[in-house]
Amino acid sequence: MEEDDDLVPEPDSKGALNLSNRAWINLDPFVWTLSLKLIKLDLSYNHITEIPYQIGEMIMLRELIGSFNKITTIPKEIGRLKRLKKLYLNSNKIKRVPDELGQLENLEELMLNENSLEELPSSVEKMINLKILKLCNNRLRTVPYALADLLTLEVLDCANNPNLDIVPAAWRGDTESVLFVCRVHNEYAAQMGELYKVNKELAKHSQLMEQESITLKERSAELLAEIDDLNLHMPLKIKKQLDLKKKEMDDIDLDEPKKSLLSECTVS
Repeated sequence: MEEDDDLVPEPDSKGALNLSNRAWINLDPFVWTLSLKLIKLDLSYNHITEIPYQIGEMIMLRELIGSFNKITTIPKEIGRLKRLKKLYLNSNKIKRVPDELGQLENLEELMLNENSLEELPSSVEKMINLKILKLCNNRLRTVPYALADLLTLEVLDCANNPNLDIVPAAWRGDTESVLFVCRVHNEYAAQMGELYKVNKELAKHSQLMEQESITLKERSAELLAEIDDLNLHMPLKIKKQLDLKKKEMDDIDLDEPKKSLLSECTVS
């Protein structure tokens, strides 16, 4: 804040505070004492480089305007502004948006034009009241496909993002076209997820079958070893009896063909 700036005024009767065009680099700490009074805070057209973490204390805030500054980052504490409906941060130097932005479930308008964004967090799919999302003139490489599931979304503008290869250049400024691309990719991702799940189950089943086969082989080997051990330690008397019994069974098997042949001859 410049030393010769006027003192920060009180919010007006509607809870609005205009601090634009003051050439500020840092915010006056007095602003944070107004957390229960501020409904709208306008910080546009300054030289502010960051939004302090204390922004999370402004729990009554419904509109935050920080356009035309030099802001590079958005603090995660912004996710605490549960009443926020409008967030304007266009024409800054923002490179990344925190996941906590998705906690702003009442947000209706999000302006991030003319920054240095390469992507948005997938958490934006939780912003169930979002109506307007403007992302023009960034460095986007992709957009969250789940945007197609936001039924409230009326405007989605991604024009002038030359690296956004998933959307044809002529479509990037058209809401329906961008949402169509998101929907296609979203459905494809869901199908791939199902295929991955099935493949994982098949692999698991295969492993169980393989394990059962190994277990059976091991048990079979154990039984054969037990039989060999029994044969080795079998009393001689019992062994002779078994050999005799086996011989008798072999003789019976040999006699059967003879009896059959004799029966055929008798019939003839």
